[in-house]
Amino acid sequence: MEKKYILLVSALCFSFILHAQSRKNKSFSKEEKIEKEEKINTKVEKVPLNLRISNSAIGAVKFSDNYEELLKKFGKINILDDELPSSPESDHTEIKTIINIGEETEVIISWDTKAFHKKISAIEVNQPEFPFITKEGISYGTTLEELEVINGAPISFYSFGQSLGGTITNLNNGKLEKNSGIKTLYELSIDGIMDEDISGVETLKSDESKIGKYRNKIYVSKITLIIGK
Repeated sequence: MEKKYILLVSALCFSFILHAQSRKNKSFSKEEKIEKEEKINTKVEKVPLNLRISNSAIGAVKFSDNYEELLKKFGKINILDDELPSSPESDHTEIKTIINIGEETEVIISWDTKAFHKKISAIEVNQPEFPFITKEGISYGTTLEELEVINGAPISFYSFGQSLGGTITNLNNGKLEKNSGIKTLYELSIDGIMDEDISGVETLKSDESKIGKYRNKIYVSKITLIIGK
């Protein structure tokens, strides 16, 4: 009887530890959130206006620009039209315009299929260490943990090692979610070897206990502004 009691108490203690660890992964104290938000605001203030991402532009590239206006802004030598996949993992290609190709400030522009060089449909940055930053403080290297704090809700994303791996699928009614107009899309990456917790074919959620040890290793590597439907 005594042995069974000891085993029961041990099991309850272990369950409590797991639950506590899970809660630790899911939320921050009020003080921690305030501290993190202050760091984010300071980070945004230090970035020049020409490197900011707004609701309608990335840096100097605006949705209102056409090709001729881009030529005036950046010069013909800094602009290239190239055939690229229309979307990640797609076999279909389209002509996109690239600004400052190969540089940290590279910007990729997609055009409306019915108004090529006249109407922009998407603006994207994905170069390693790109310097652009959103008004919320999201930039290259923003961790999953920081992203969740900014969003105020868990982040759902495709597991790595599959088609569209790292693509955020749901902001779960957080502050970053937009239902219409120009939308901001984020893609996540992780460096190094991935174990089965974050690979395979599934959708993951940032508040899952198994994600805990990766929350500061998974980071934003791509930001896209796209006209929503």
